Amino acid sequence: MSGVRLSRELLPGMVDAGWGQIIFLGSELGVNIPADMTHYGVTKAGMLALSNGLAKLTRGTGVTVNTILGGPTYSDGVAGTVRDIAEAQRLSTEDLKAVIIGENQTSLLGASSSLTKWPTSPFISRARFPRDERSCRAR
Repeated sequence: MSGVRLSRELLPGMVDAGWGQIIFLGSELGVNIPADMTHYGVTKAGMLALSNGLAKLTRGTGVTVNTILGGPTYSDGVAGTVRDIAEAQRLSTEDLKAVIIGENQTSLLGASSSLTKWPTSPFISRARFPRDERSCRAR
């Protein structure tokens, strides 16, 4: 709801000024909702829908709206799961972490937030980027 309220309050001024940007921080789980996290996925899907609708609404106004979809993070919950799986498979936690992360560890979230900063954002509004930073290009 905060995204709706802030957009409702700030967007008219941005449109009147002919420039501005809104950046939502979403999650992959808004696109691919796991069965055990439906409650979270629904909120992220709603944020993505809001962003998509506002991006269409503001097309041609000088205002851009983007959502950065972050992937999994190594939270306390994930750390516990990795520890449990490592124990069950008789591996060290660090070895299992290395296998899971492999070459997939990137700084794309930081790169995405830099890309969406004005003045480059009009060129990538609603663009989709692959997770692999080495081939980062608009699709």
